[in-house]
Amino acid sequence: MAAPRFSILLPTTSYGDYLPVTLRSVDRAVAGSDDCELIVVLDGAGRAAPLPTVGRRTVSLVSPGTGISAALNAGLQAAGGEYLVRMDADDLCHPQRFRDLRRRSAGRPDIIAGAIVKFGACRPSYEAPPRDARQAMEDLLHRGYAFAHPAAAVRREALERAGGYDPARDGLEDLDLWLRLLGGGAGFASSRLPHVFYRVHAEQVSRGAAVAAGVRDRLALVPAAGAACGDRCPGRLATCCSLHAGDPGRVCGRYLHHLAVRELRGARGAGRVRRRRAIVRHGIASAGRRLRAGWELARAGGDRPWTSA
Repeated sequence: MAAPRFSILLPTTSYGDYLPVTLRSVDRAVAGSDDCELIVVLDGAGRAAPLPTVGRRTVSLVSPGTGISAALNAGLQAAGGEYLVRMDADDLCHPQRFRDLRRRSAGRPDIIAGAIVKFGACRPSYEAPPRDARQAMEDLLHRGYAFAHPAAAVRREALERAGGYDPARDGLEDLDLWLRLLGGGAGFASSRLPHVFYRVHAEQVSRGAAVAAGVRDRLALVPAAGAACGDRCPGRLATCCSLHAGDPGRVCGRYLHHLAVRELRGARGAGRVRRRRAIVRHGIASAGRRLRAGWELARAGGDRPWTSA
């Protein structure tokens, strides 16, 4: 029998309340097709429980170590599909996800990123992935995020060539993987169709104070990629969290555009058009001065003299 085309990789820390609903959504999306298999990995102590068959087969196993990266690598070893399709145990799979994946995988891209719809303890919102690999890399460099890991599919060959998931990067395993793949010239395909309904709830690790810490950790990881944002940016970050030292003559125009939009939205009252223009000019000039100060000090081997919250 030929190998399945898609291996659905679903790590979880427990067989909780959300998992049965998630599995039903995956089963509905697979619709009995034999080109899909489901790999459920229990991360941590415990026994693998019997689960309903989804697609060709369902494999339930226990991760040999602790942490999301070890669980994903264990699932990778057990999977036989050409593409590893990510799912989280608390999300829902869109009914048309695999129909869309079959169409977009015809060209054999290394990464297929789908859109998501957030729901639950938040205002429902739609989030589309970048349109191409260059925009994805720009988002990674400037935001530490480009597209949702649970809504992505990765070609097995490319994932193995990149060395799989790095256990030392738990919590940042997706960013680390995308930087390695896209930095190595991986093929990228984007879908505007929602592939996953992303559940937001209070039990998530990413909630609360962990959000700010996670953003800082992501931004700290980005320079290790050694990649530049097009030919205008030296790979320095200019983000909503802080402005890092960089050559103002080569600052990414995309960041300056975001700065302008943010300042425009903040202007109110009479004569706001004139005020908005003045605010934008002042904001860009101020950013340039601070960037130049940091850049010149960095050239001299000193510390950064400023940060901006």
